[in-house]
Amino acid sequence: MSKAKITELDRIFGANIRRYRHERNLTQEQLAEAAGISISHCANIEAGRNSVTLDTLKRLAGVLEVTVDALLTEDGAYSSEIAAQNLAALVMQMSEESAIRAEKVIRFLKDEGMLM
Repeated sequence: MSKAKITELDRIFGANIRRYRHERNLTQEQLAEAAGISISHCANIEAGRNSVTLDTLKRLAGVLEVTVDALLTEDGAYSSEIAAQNLAALVMQMSEESAIRAEKVIRFLKDEGMLM
């Protein structure tokens, strides 16, 4: 039985999983547990050796608080649309009061020229 060839998408996906996991200060063990997968499967995903089901893809995106397309897009291709979707996903998880506060912070930073 031959091993499946690692695709470019597997490599990009694995690198994005690792990057977002590090940004959130999660270990592979913590990510695997939260996503309901084994630690070895998580390690193999990051290495680009394992593909995932759509269900696992959605669970990983949820744990990492990013959109599915953010996990599938090469870092250089990251767009403002993906950033907006990621922000929307975060805001949807907040209470109404926290969401209003977050909006005020973003508006303040924009008005002060700190966001272009």
